[in-house]
Amino acid sequence: MSTAPSRPVLALVLALLALACVPLQHAVEYDNTMSRYYLLSAVVDRGTLSIDDYPPTPDSSEHAGHRYSNKAPGLPLVAAPVYALARAVPFTRGDRPLGDLHRAIVRIAIVGIPFVLCGVMLLLLARRLGSSEATGVRTVLAFGLGTIAWVHATLFSGHLTAAACGLGAFVILQRLRRDPDAARAVGWAATAGALAGLGVLMDFMGVVAAGVLTLYAMLSSLRPRAVVAYLCGGLTMAFVLAAYNARCFGSLVALSYGSLADPEFAAGASGGVLGVGAPDLAALAALLGSPSRGLFFLSPVLLLAVAGFVSAWKAGHHRVEIAVCLGVTLGVLLVNAGFYGWHGGWTHGPRYLVAALPFLAVGLLFAPLRGWPFWAALGLSIAQIAPAVAVNPHAPHEIVNPLYEHVLPLMKRGYGAEGLVAVGEGIPWLIVLAVLAWHVVRRASGTVERPGRVVSAVVALALVGIVAGIAIVRSPDGLSQAYRRKQLQDTNDLSREVWLYNLQLHGRGAGQEFGVMGGPNGAGPRER
Repeated sequence: MSTAPSRPVLALVLALLALACVPLQHAVEYDNTMSRYYLLSAVVDRGTLSIDDYPPTPDSSEHAGHRYSNKAPGLPLVAAPVYALARAVPFTRGDRPLGDLHRAIVRIAIVGIPFVLCGVMLLLLARRLGSSEATGVRTVLAFGLGTIAWVHATLFSGHLTAAACGLGAFVILQRLRRDPDAARAVGWAATAGALAGLGVLMDFMGVVAAGVLTLYAMLSSLRPRAVVAYLCGGLTMAFVLAAYNARCFGSLVALSYGSLADPEFAAGASGGVLGVGAPDLAALAALLGSPSRGLFFLSPVLLLAVAGFVSAWKAGHHRVEIAVCLGVTLGVLLVNAGFYGWHGGWTHGPRYLVAALPFLAVGLLFAPLRGWPFWAALGLSIAQIAPAVAVNPHAPHEIVNPLYEHVLPLMKRGYGAEGLVAVGEGIPWLIVLAVLAWHVVRRASGTVERPGRVVSAVVALALVGIVAGIAIVRSPDGLSQAYRRKQLQDTNDLSREVWLYNLQLHGRGAGQEFGVMGGPNGAGPRER
C-alpha cells in the first residue's frame, strides 16, 4: 500500500494551511518578535550581530558594552538570505528596512511554509502508521486550525519553525527505522540530525525534542554509519550556535539567557539552569487547564490525542514511536512548568509548548475522530484559536480569560490583523477556510473510528467545563480595559509617529528608516 497521500487531498491541505496563515499581517509587533526582527535587520542592513542601533527592548542581552537579541538566533539567521533578497528586489529596494512587505515575505518563507509542511508530514505519518487518509486529514485540521500552532504560523516567533524541524527529523528517522538500508540512508540521517539541531537554533525549547530524537536514532535499528551521520548533522548546528555565542557573549557555551539586560528577567534566569528548575505544580496545572494558558482548555480536541496514545499503546501498535512523541511532549511540558517565566508573557496560550504540538498531534492518528465528540471538540478549539489569529495574539498574562476579556472586545472595536481589520472583512476569509476544510474532509478516503462511551463522557465534561470557564472566570476590575486601551493606542497613527520619533532618538541616527511597529515608548510590552 502506498504511504503517500492522494494528490487531490494533498493539494487541498496545502491550500487550506497556506490560506490560514499567508494573508495575515499583525498590525503591531511586540518584544518577542521585535527582538528577532532587530537581529535580522542588523545582520542584513548593518552587517553586525549587535542590535545597538535599535530601540531598547526588554528582550535583549548585554555583553562587553553591546546589546544583542536574547532569543535563539536561528530564525533571523536563516531568514537573512530571504530578507536580503527582498531588500534587493527593485520594487521594494527603496522601502525602509523591515517594512510591512519585507516582514510578510520573511514570515511566510520561514514560518508559513514550515506550518504547511507540518500538515504534509502528519498526512504522511498517518499512512505510515497505519491510519486512514481520512484520519490523517482530521488530524491536520485539529493541529492546523485547533491549536496555537495556527497563532504562531502568523508570527515571527521561532516556536512553530522549531516544531516543524523536530517533526521533520522524526519523520526521517521513522522511515529509516523501518528501512535502515534505504537508498541514501546516510544522507537522510545527516539531514535528520541537522533538522533536530536547527530546531534548537530556532527555539531553545527544541533541545528537548533534539535529545529525545537522538536517543531514538541511537537505540533504533539504524546502521552505525547512519547514526554517526545523524550526530554529525546535529553537531553542525551546535557549531553554529557555539560560534554565535562566542562572537556575542565571549564563550562557546555562553547563551544569551546568561546575559539578560532586563533586571527582572536576569533575576529569574539566575535560578536553576538559566531559569529552569523543578516543575511547579501550580504552573503545570495552569499550562494544562487554565483559560489563559491551558493547552487542553484552548484546544480540547487534543484530549483525543491522549486517548489515541492510550489505545495504540494497549494494542501494542508503534510503541517506540509513541514513546518518542510522549517523551517530547512530556519533556517540553515539564521544562516549561519549571521555567520562571512559564506563562510566556504577552501571548495567546502556552507558547513554549508549541515545539511539542506536532508530536502530541501524532496521538490523533490513533484516536477516534468520528462523531460529535471530535467535531464538538474541534469546533470549540477553533472558536478559541481563530479570533486570536484574526484579531490579536498578544494577550497579557495577567488577563485570566483572554478570549472573553481581551480578544472579543478588541474585535468589536475593529482591531485586527491587517487585511482583516474590521470583523466583516474577515468573514469571507473564514468562509473560504471552512469550505476548504469541508471539501478536504469529503475527499479523504478510509474509515474513521468512533469513540467509546468513556471518551465521549470525558470530552463532554471537558467541553462543559471550558464553556463554564469562559463564562465565569474574570480578571481584576479595570485590568483588561487598561490593556485593551494600550493595544488600541499602539495601532493609531499618532502612536506610530511617536514610536518612530523615539526610534530616531534611540537609534543612533537611524531616523525613520525602520518599519517595525512597537509600543509608543519605543519598546513593546515585556515578554520573555
